Amino acid sequence: EMVALVGKNGTGKTTLINLITGFLKPTSGNLYFNQTDISDDSVKQRASRIGYVLQDPNQMISKTMIFDEVALGLQLRGLDPETIKKQVFETLKITGLYPYRNWPISALSFGQKKRVTIAAALVLQPEVLILDEPTAGQDLAHYSQMMDFLHHL
Repeated sequence: EMVALVGKNGTGKTTLINLITGFLKPTSGNLYFNQTDISDDSVKQRASRIGYVLQDPNQMISKTMIFDEVALGLQLRGLDPETIKKQVFETLKITGLYPYRNWPISALSFGQKKRVTIAAALVLQPEVLILDEPTAGQDLAHYSQMMDFLHHL
């Protein structure tokens, strides 16, 4: 299922995302995820269930190579190298990045970098994936490609 949160600039879309992910704490009320109150959960606890991809992929990317970037979260979770390789390759195939697995991220287009950050979130198998403006900064052709890609996830 795909759900879109739409609104004008400054209406609180990113603030809502930051409340959901735990980057901001609400001043009142509770936050529920699958009928479970997650209001007191840490960012780390929420990240185990909620994947989040920022609008600008350059703000998320910390490695120079595609494989390394997508593998990072699994490495931090302590998975063994063979499991990491298998899961990263599967995710790269799903996201259409497998042919580029050994490329430097700097060689990619903006849209491909977005796919890398989506792959880095997907490989962790979150229950839900939140994308902040996944089509921002793209022309109509790339917008259509990104939306087709997201529909096929």
